Amino acid sequence: MKIYFKIFIILGIISLASCSTTEVTKTEKPVQKIVKKYSNEVELDIEKTVSWVNLMPGSSPKFHVSGKFKLLK
Repeated sequence: MKIYFKIFIILGIISLASCSTTEVTKTEKPVQKIVKKYSNEVELDIEKTVSWVNLMPGSSPKFHVSGKFKLLK
């Protein structure tokens, strides 16, 4: 019984020593933000457009648009 008590005490001391507070040092690195400018230079050739409204019972109404198009540079 004394051995279990000694092991319990030793483990308690080790856990207290390992969980003690330490000083935290934090260094901040400078952040460089890169801002890219984009321009809208895309041509869109629409060949066919199809749109419909989904009004099926039991679901929320949704508006759908699809079709066929070409992206030109």
